[in-house]
Amino acid sequence: MQRRQFLSRSALAGASLIGTGQAHATLRQPSAAILWNRVMLQAVMNTVMPVTHAARALAMVHEAIYNAWAHYDLRAAFTQKNLSKRLILEWNDINRRVAIGHAAHGVLVELFPTQTPLFEVLLQTQIADAWLSVGGWNAGNVGRQSAYRVIESRNNDGANQRGDLAPGAYSDWTGYAPVNTPDLITDISRWQPLRLPNAAGQLVVQRFLTPHWGRVRPFALASGSVYRPALSPAAPTQAEMLEVIEFSASLDDRAKALCDFWAANPGSVTPPGMWLQMAETVSALDGNSLADDVKLLFTTAQAGLDASIAAWDAKRTFDQVRPATAIPYFFRGQAIRAWAGPGQGVRQILGEHWVPWQRPVNRTPPFPDFVSGHSCFSAACATAMAAVRGSDLARLAVTVKAGSFRTDPGLPLADISFQWNSLSEAADAAGQSRRMCGIHWSRSDLGGRSLGKRVGQTVAAKAAALFRGSY
Repeated sequence: MQRRQFLSRSALAGASLIGTGQAHATLRQPSAAILWNRVMLQAVMNTVMPVTHAARALAMVHEAIYNAWAHYDLRAAFTQKNLSKRLILEWNDINRRVAIGHAAHGVLVELFPTQTPLFEVLLQTQIADAWLSVGGWNAGNVGRQSAYRVIESRNNDGANQRGDLAPGAYSDWTGYAPVNTPDLITDISRWQPLRLPNAAGQLVVQRFLTPHWGRVRPFALASGSVYRPALSPAAPTQAEMLEVIEFSASLDDRAKALCDFWAANPGSVTPPGMWLQMAETVSALDGNSLADDVKLLFTTAQAGLDASIAAWDAKRTFDQVRPATAIPYFFRGQAIRAWAGPGQGVRQILGEHWVPWQRPVNRTPPFPDFVSGHSCFSAACATAMAAVRGSDLARLAVTVKAGSFRTDPGLPLADISFQWNSLSEAADAAGQSRRMCGIHWSRSDLGGRSLGKRVGQTVAAKAAALFRGSY
């Protein structure tokens, strides 16, 4: 059985994700949808786009791509009004590629203006033969119109991209204020912003990333709160805290490799972007056509958007404390066995010195714990992907390269490999990794998985109705 790598190392630093299966026996040229997906994810990395912003951006680009493609499909319904099918004599591969190119380019330039030269290079390769096709130049108008409709529809979606609800792009307009400060805890059940070093080594107080995000308009959900889970008690339980400490005490290179692969910290493609990369791998396994890729990537991206909205609704509602605050607070003065810091390994430390297995600059995310974003994103995207392709089964393999850890430089000493036999198994591993490295409590992981599955099912149902033309 042959294996082929489908994710670039620039996207997943120090790791490679591959799919194993019969489809890999033949090398394939990536479709236009995948090429634009890759350049979009590169822009996310280049601009260090935050995860919630990225989830929305990815969904917008793939919505525009889908609508452009739908102009040349008999059944597919548009997501936006005032779009109409092209004449059947224009339904050819060149026109689809040209329309997709202009649609993706239009949204990308809007969202990533500093990356325009990157997009121009791909666009020129995608439209060079437009003149050879009947309706080729019209296809450019199709793509631009598709982009415009998506951008227009998202102008007032609650994300505050333009700063018209409150000053500053994507700024909070709901008046959130933390009850705790970096120096004073008044309610240990609630999130505490920490004072952490930034990339320049300066200490900066965390600010809740987009606390208003639960009010952004979803793609398929009735609202961000429609599936809101319960959380009782609000504070972490003793069992949850002891589990996190035990995970820390048991950290070996294999556990760290799983955490490092799924981390998707700022500067990466972000968790929803990782699942779009996973979709690329699944595309290769399945031998997808352009139509298959458009549908798969569209559904996965919309699942990522709605997962971000549902997860952030819960984070804002419950405002739950993270392990980085609670364990040092409750175990102060107690000797515990745990990871002691980069290069220190596992040893006995005082509870107040406990930290997650993360670099100081990314010690713990700048938002509350419940629910886990990684768990929600992963379950939603895996569920949606399984629905659109008709199967959860997919043999996926990951190799984390020797010496690639960002938290413990120089480790692991040898390559470490993982294999999952389904999308849902990979999604569960993503959620579990966040408990193992000390980022989340068990209820945040499991609650996120449950929430994400419901999100994925709802997104997949709407996407399927669009594909059938019955929405």
